[in-house]
Amino acid sequence: MKKHIIISLLVLVFAVSAISAGTLKAGVSVGGNVAFVGTEPSGDGTPRYGFTGGVYGEYDFYSLGEMVDLSVQSGLYYTMKGFRTEMDVAPTVSTDLSVNNDYIEMPMLLKASFSLDLPASPYILVGPSVGYRIINDPSTDPEIAFVEAGAEEKYTNFDAGIVFGAGADLDMGLSIDARFNLGLLNIEDDPSGDNYTKNRSVSLMVSYSIL
Repeated sequence: MKKHIIISLLVLVFAVSAISAGTLKAGVSVGGNVAFVGTEPSGDGTPRYGFTGGVYGEYDFYSLGEMVDLSVQSGLYYTMKGFRTEMDVAPTVSTDLSVNNDYIEMPMLLKASFSLDLPASPYILVGPSVGYRIINDPSTDPEIAFVEAGAEEKYTNFDAGIVFGAGADLDMGLSIDARFNLGLLNIEDDPSGDNYTKNRSVSLMVSYSIL
């Protein structure tokens, strides 16, 4: 509950900032995503490669001299997450399990852009992100029904994390950046002891400003 309150307060602060004078722009983003999980105890697993994309808005609200411009950026993104692993289902039987969890995510990012004498304007991003799972599609090979049913029930719908990123604004309204989303919440619905599973993802996105 405390984490939810903190996130709500951050959203409110950014919303109040947007009321003051500044420059507003909006656009679309598309890119690729590499998703995996951080676990305790550590286990074997491989990433899931997928798509990420959505719409965003950006509001410039402050300039630090002529070198740094500060803005707040938010949006709604569809993000494919999950992981691949091998699961033992009997003493001599194992199966490949694919956990496909797709989310709608809303980041609230502080963006610092640097006005340098370069063909592109570099920037860094940092801020919280919340997500809600809209697709839960585990699968096995060969298909073993009780494994899939257990995976469907194992993970929660809500997630939250911190985003770190860096990129560059190019000409003609284009920009490109890389982002790392560090999940903070245990997405296991009923964890045991100190065990946890937390989302991690790295994305590369190209954005185009339409306003």
